[in-house]
Amino acid sequence: MKKLKYLFFILVLPILLGSCSKWLDVQPEDKLTEQQIYSSRGGVAEVINALYLKLGSNNLYGQNLTLDKLDLFAHRYHAYATNSRYYNFIHHNYEDETVKASIDNIWKGLYEVIGNANQFLANLKKYPGVLTKAQEEQYMGEALAIRSLAHFDLLRLFGPVYAQNPMAPSIPYYRNLGAEVGSFLPANVVLQYILEDLDQAIVYLGKDPIINQNGTDNYNNYRLNLYATLVLKARALMWRGEAADKAKALVLVKQVIANAAKFPWVTHAEVTGSAADANRIFSTEILFGTFNNKLYEQQNLLFSSSISELRILSTGPSNYVDNVYEGNQGDYRFVYSWPYPSGGAVTFRTFIKYQDMSTSTLTRRFTIPLIRLSEAYYIAAECETDQNQALDYLNTVRQKRNLLVNITNYNNLRSELTKEYLKEFYGEGQLWYYYKRNQFTSIPSPNTVSGAGNFSIALSTYVFPIPDSELNSR
Repeated sequence: MKKLKYLFFILVLPILLGSCSKWLDVQPEDKLTEQQIYSSRGGVAEVINALYLKLGSNNLYGQNLTLDKLDLFAHRYHAYATNSRYYNFIHHNYEDETVKASIDNIWKGLYEVIGNANQFLANLKKYPGVLTKAQEEQYMGEALAIRSLAHFDLLRLFGPVYAQNPMAPSIPYYRNLGAEVGSFLPANVVLQYILEDLDQAIVYLGKDPIINQNGTDNYNNYRLNLYATLVLKARALMWRGEAADKAKALVLVKQVIANAAKFPWVTHAEVTGSAADANRIFSTEILFGTFNNKLYEQQNLLFSSSISELRILSTGPSNYVDNVYEGNQGDYRFVYSWPYPSGGAVTFRTFIKYQDMSTSTLTRRFTIPLIRLSEAYYIAAECETDQNQALDYLNTVRQKRNLLVNITNYNNLRSELTKEYLKEFYGEGQLWYYYKRNQFTSIPSPNTVSGAGNFSIALSTYVFPIPDSELNSR
């Protein structure tokens, strides 16, 4: 990874130019501007805001890692025809130039985030006395959590199927800023570094303002707060997957569940209210989300019913999405996010989860969920050894999604959890990781001859190739 130390100002300064133009009039050099940025609390706040904005770019969680690419790899969408726009994504053709470019952008984008986070952490120490101790610890915790998130998703994408070979080479890990190219470390070493960083982040976030506040509609508005970081650590422990790890993950998510009132379950009225402002992302339940001010443009470019069948992201003319939701019209995640269009180029169900709202002042506008309350319950269900309690965690989410029949047979827990991941995380990218962690070699798909069946996938397919741009820089 060449010259990470230069990435910070390339990425952050364009965001700050509006508020910092007076500085540039006096001292335009980057090395001088840095000191001025970190001379005020407002400047520091803008830098960490820039970190969050980078996460929401189209190359990362604003699109590639949520709306389309990972869900395409997981066969969320229909692209059966060889001339379909997304055929090479569905068939995991990593040598296709468009697919390669997407993977390359994910790699570079996440390492840019890591470089920015490291620069931010270093500068908090380099320019002391600007923030209160509480503010500094809050920002340190958030930046460490962001760095951990980026490393973890790089590991999940480019690292081995962990249960098969935890000591296989995976990715470089950067805890400091510098020009040196990092070695490709064994996956188990990278995962241990991630867990150590998350432990430190949780300590720093020990006085997160959200602890004494209700929900995310405040200072912690969809930021990587304490509760989101607890779930993120639980994800990492689940990736390692030993019995002791699952026990630790359960302890973490139980802390989140104990504070579930801060993230209230979406209500029927919110989901089914004014169609123009319906809460299809279940915003009250979001522990951590990203902001993309191009979200509704992307919604129209990817999912609009005006797009032709060969180019739209949908489950296809057979309405495979009906199978996913088992025909349950009452499920809040189904018909309100997958209606039949009133007009356009296609007549089958289309995805409107991220359709714009008419009320421009709504906090949830431009937001994509990255960690939500339901995931804490799913992890608890998977890790809980008490069978009745495990089913209770699963059934709690089902009830909140208006599924009135409880799962009563513990032997069906894994299959029902898989159904829940299929239903819950459309447009959020989580299904691909779930398949990889659990070593699925046959996945549900709308891309079979019948239009509904299973698609065979080799475990090696879950390992993204390291981009040429990275290999050529070494």
